[in-house]
Amino acid sequence: MNEEPLNANGIAGKPLYPTIDADTNVLKSFNAANEADVPLPKPTIQDSIDTLHKPAELQNLRTYQSDVAEAVRKQGATVVKIAVAEKQKEAVQPTYTDPKRNAFLLILSIILMIGSGMAVTVYTIIHVFLKAEVVVPYTEELLFSTESTQSIVLQSNDQIPDALQREGIQAGAALNTLVRLKFLTASTTIPSTDTVEPSIPINGPRFAALVSARLPDSLIRTIQPLYSSGMYHEADGDKAYIVFKVNSYQTAFASMIQWEASMFDDLNPYLSLFNSTTTTFGGESFQDIDIRNKDVRILKDMNGTPLLMYSFSDQNTLVLTTDEDALKEIFSRLSTYQLVR
Repeated sequence: MNEEPLNANGIAGKPLYPTIDADTNVLKSFNAANEADVPLPKPTIQDSIDTLHKPAELQNLRTYQSDVAEAVRKQGATVVKIAVAEKQKEAVQPTYTDPKRNAFLLILSIILMIGSGMAVTVYTIIHVFLKAEVVVPYTEELLFSTESTQSIVLQSNDQIPDALQREGIQAGAALNTLVRLKFLTASTTIPSTDTVEPSIPINGPRFAALVSARLPDSLIRTIQPLYSSGMYHEADGDKAYIVFKVNSYQTAFASMIQWEASMFDDLNPYLSLFNSTTTTFGGESFQDIDIRNKDVRILKDMNGTPLLMYSFSDQNTLVLTTDEDALKEIFSRLSTYQLVR
């Protein structure tokens, strides 16, 4: 009885090692039928560690670039055709609009339209139909002291000369004294409440606009609320004066130079109410003189009599008058009042 040879593991059967066929001279593997009978070797600790640390094989991620490359390879597409197809796809996709958002925008638009219409209506009523005039008063701050004050109320549509001629100038002032003329708005009654709005002093820009309608706009814009107007009482009559505070010396001086050609004619309706003697303008132009170390621009008639003069006592104070003694007195009081304050 022939015994089967033992394999390398000491188990009967065909050898597990590969053999060479004697007839074909081809390498043959071991007999698979007996493979199940061979016990598997036990894994070592090192084998377990190597298995845990073996990196997992990652599947290739699908990207837009790979899709384009696949389309080019399989379908013969070009990059331009792919881009056109993407645009067409975006064009046919429906755009979602929120109905609530559309309703909110519609309501908001309607509210804005109604608000704009109401604002235009109110503006039209106030500035066109009612023609309301806003008068900005100034506080009772004085530029300098005067011996007395006369209040003159301006009626509706009054100019300064109109009100002064109607009210008249108070007599009895002592010689070489200053009288301040305080112009006020007329008191008004509000029909709906029967309340009376009291008279209030007008401010500098308002006085400038009412004393002559032909003052340069650039000069009116630089005039500040604080001002003073009145007269200097002398033996030969009252001499008018006007003092303005300005916010720009350069603008005010340039405006006065520009105004010189018509200044006397524009102010004469106001100035003539003070002078006891009648003087006519003889066509002379303004000249420069020096009074109390101040540059003064003076206009004289053909006989050399001063008609009008103006000067800046400082960078922010403009003085106009018809008399040299009045100008000196105002210069002195401006300096004294500033020192006292």
